[in-house]
Amino acid sequence: MGTAWFDFVTKCEYIFASATRRFRGDGPLLEVIAKRAVGLREAKLLTAERAQRLPGAEAFVKEVERLSASAQLAPPKIYVHAGEELDIGMPRRDTLVISEKAIAGDMRRTRAVVGHELGHAANGDTDKLVGSGTVREQHAREYAADAFSAKITGDPDALISTLKADPSEYDLKPQETHPSVRARINRLERWKKRNGFTAAVEADRPTHSEIQK
Repeated sequence: MGTAWFDFVTKCEYIFASATRRFRGDGPLLEVIAKRAVGLREAKLLTAERAQRLPGAEAFVKEVERLSASAQLAPPKIYVHAGEELDIGMPRRDTLVISEKAIAGDMRRTRAVVGHELGHAANGDTDKLVGSGTVREQHAREYAADAFSAKITGDPDALISTLKADPSEYDLKPQETHPSVRARINRLERWKKRNGFTAAVEADRPTHSEIQK
């Protein structure tokens, strides 16, 4: 794999995996895959030089390094694409893919999703074929990754807020690979109670400038 481009296999793996993991019946699956392929054609490795030019990227790299250390994982290589979606995923244990829009967006929510993806990596899910296992097993992986994110970020409300971001998905029926958004939020709320978390206070969350220090 070159320093600036995905190799063909990795790119195809990510397009298919991210599309199927997020697919919730809102259109033909091939359309979802095609939409992601457009943004990923020019996915590039986030080098130190490129991070200096991309708003929010240096803070994001530091956050990924911090979360990876908390997860006891080596920091993944980060590839960035200019797609319009708030897209974050890990096609492999050592590779994180993210859109420029997600890097420049709400760091608190981005952190929560990265924590979820690192949970999949730490639990060995990235070594499994998408759709492998029973529906119960696949749903269990998502619940486990959600709990992992809550633990290493210390901010379960960030992931809950992210899951609530699209009200149209809240009451959709569970899919083969994912439980319903409502079920995931309910699990996270129970996790909070078991671990002594109270309602989040936004002002207590680190800002971009604080992360960069």
